Amino acid sequence: MNQRGFMLLSTVFLTLILSFTAMLALQAMTRVQNGDQSLKLHAINLANEQLAMVESLAAQNNLAAVKNFNGNDADLQNYGLYDENAEDKPPVEFNVTTNINAVNENLREVEVTVTWNENEISFKKLVRVNSP
Repeated sequence: MNQRGFMLLSTVFLTLILSFTAMLALQAMTRVQNGDQSLKLHAINLANEQLAMVESLAAQNNLAAVKNFNGNDADLQNYGLYDENAEDKPPVEFNVTTNINAVNENLREVEVTVTWNENEISFKKLVRVNSP
């Protein structure tokens, strides 16, 4: 009788320990997935920023001034996506490239591509160029 009570108690403790460990593992997985989504959102913001700049330059008929840029550690810190003191999270470099193709005299197709780690996201938009 005494041995059965001990087995039951040890089984309950083992179940609690395994449940707690599984909960911690699940929480860590969720944190990693949320970090990936945060980086994707940052990439979308960088692409939108680049498209807005291209539209502004198109309105001034100055598409030659369009430049590609990198979203570096400082950008990430501003968005709260990277803490430079964190040892477990390497810095992420975003590369933003812009391709502009003429559709007709006043219309350009703009494609902005943002790459980071081994991910990539692309957006296309038609932009009207004002005549001089």
